[in-house]
Amino acid sequence: AAERWRSSHLELVDVLEMTLKGRSSVLKDQSSKIVVLQKLAGAKDLALMEQEARVTKAQAVADSVRHKVAGIRSSCGATLLALQQRRHAGHMEAHAVEMALKVLGKAQ
Repeated sequence: AAERWRSSHLELVDVLEMTLKGRSSVLKDQSSKIVVLQKLAGAKDLALMEQEARVTKAQAVADSVRHKVAGIRSSCGATLLALQQRRHAGHMEAHAVEMALKVLGKAQ
């Protein structure tokens, strides 16, 4: 009986050692995968920060361009209004000359 107990005990020790080796192997594989994933995550984080910086810079450029376009639009609006006023004044002068000529023509 003691021999069977000893044999069972040794078999159990062998099974436990094999299980421990298997789990150690899995742990080692998982640890190496974690290291790879951490490096990959770090690279992705860096890429994300670079993209965010580019987006921020592009947004600043777009805002600057919008501001310049608004200034140009305002300037063009003022110029077009002044041109329209000059044309209207010139038209009114031409109309006044035309009326004066008609009046003078009838007076003769």
